[in-house]
Amino acid sequence: MNMEANMKRELPWGSDTVWVATSIACLLLYPVAVALYRIHFHPLSPFPGPTLWIVTRLAFVQSMLRGHNIRDVARIHEKYGDIVRIAPNELSFAKTEAWNDIFAHRPGQKEFPRNPIWWSRPPGQPSSFITANDVDHARMRRVLGNAFSEKALREQEPIVQKYVRLLIKRLKEEVEGKPGGAVVNIVDWYRYCTFDIIGDLNFDESFDCLSNGRYHWWIAGIFNVFKISAFLACIRFFPLLESVFLLCIPRRMQDLQKKHYQAVVDKTQRRLKKGFDRPDIMSYIMRNNGPKGMTIPEIESSLNVLCVGGSHNSSSTMSGITNYLVKNPDCLEKLAEEVRTAHKSADEITFASLLRLSYLNAVIEEGLRMAPPFPAGLPRCVPEGGATVCGHWLPAGTHVQVNSWSLQRVSSAFALPNQFLPERWLATNDPKSRFANDNKAASQQFSVGPRRCLGEGFAYAEMRLMLASMVYAFDIKPVDSPAGRLDWASQKTYMVVEEDAFDVRLLFSDQR
Repeated sequence: MNMEANMKRELPWGSDTVWVATSIACLLLYPVAVALYRIHFHPLSPFPGPTLWIVTRLAFVQSMLRGHNIRDVARIHEKYGDIVRIAPNELSFAKTEAWNDIFAHRPGQKEFPRNPIWWSRPPGQPSSFITANDVDHARMRRVLGNAFSEKALREQEPIVQKYVRLLIKRLKEEVEGKPGGAVVNIVDWYRYCTFDIIGDLNFDESFDCLSNGRYHWWIAGIFNVFKISAFLACIRFFPLLESVFLLCIPRRMQDLQKKHYQAVVDKTQRRLKKGFDRPDIMSYIMRNNGPKGMTIPEIESSLNVLCVGGSHNSSSTMSGITNYLVKNPDCLEKLAEEVRTAHKSADEITFASLLRLSYLNAVIEEGLRMAPPFPAGLPRCVPEGGATVCGHWLPAGTHVQVNSWSLQRVSSAFALPNQFLPERWLATNDPKSRFANDNKAASQQFSVGPRRCLGEGFAYAEMRLMLASMVYAFDIKPVDSPAGRLDWASQKTYMVVEEDAFDVRLLFSDQR
């Protein structure tokens, strides 16, 4: 007993101190152990990437919150290859085959579900065709698809023409009486036009942006939607933080979100009372709806999505195309000549006439490649049971994406990938052409597979009409100012490009 007591007295620390020291050691060693596992033993350890990005999701999150993610990931691809690890459980692909492997339906292969981190349904809102699961999405798509058919597009042309002509009229008013032309922020004007169009097609109510020369309050509130969505997605990577954050959202912001969505509900209800003889989106929905179709709340939620996606994507790409054309005056001159030669008056410019203009269509394809509306890709998850992508088996739950920005700017897919060259899209059988080996399938701005964008045909028709009408009516010139020298590729990007102001000078063309 005396010996045991003496030994206890001789220990420099007590049992409590030992427990504390052991706990601290474990806390210090745990992240080291996790890092070693993720680098050397994780199922994704064979794939290369920056060590910091592999070890912790924080590197990805920081890049996203700074608005630099697409360029940061592009640099990772440049250094490490076409399949890279950009987070502990995420791979980015810059390979054309990945489009079909991830997004297309493959016999005997489960579909890759949308990544819930990025595609969660907003609180308090019904599911839309975007956030719906695969079964509900197919059900909704069968109804909505009718509103974007070729027949619907032909019938909706007068509505689109109305606002494109109003765009030209309002811009002519800006130029009138100014010998040196007018300097305008073309980003705003394209947005005015596309939002007025989608408002009319959805609700038989224009937002009157073009008439008033300013944004409707509803529209002014959505420009930060994608930025906020990216911020919320970053928080969802850390579930405990998400719970705390949701509790801290100010009541004012919650009320604003409700007001914003309620405006769509009110517009939808007013539109439903007008009948369905008009060839707009609502008429096509209701004429093809049924007991197994869409509920009214699902229609309201889906129209909310269409208001944003159906306007932003076209206006963003149009702004990017104009930015590149102004910096490539030879391309702009060639485009204007093609449009003006093919039409004796502005009234002759139609959906059908523009389909025949090869250079116009090449410019739009190159614009989609260089100024994609969703440059960061559309995140998915590997389905239950695992799946193979580009020849590599991946475990279930792995986050995957095709980084369209990187894929469309690599020399393995396109010659001179960082140059705006519409000529690459012109049909040619010349094996000596510098574009002979361009892999045009790498550029898939409307995605592929069961969730391919419904409005692809509409977007092309709308952009053709806007661009052709602009170069027919105006000579578009650069402006030597910060807003005129905007580098489109350097803008901050979250889920989409956060477009800065871009000024151009408009002068009347000889065709006024």
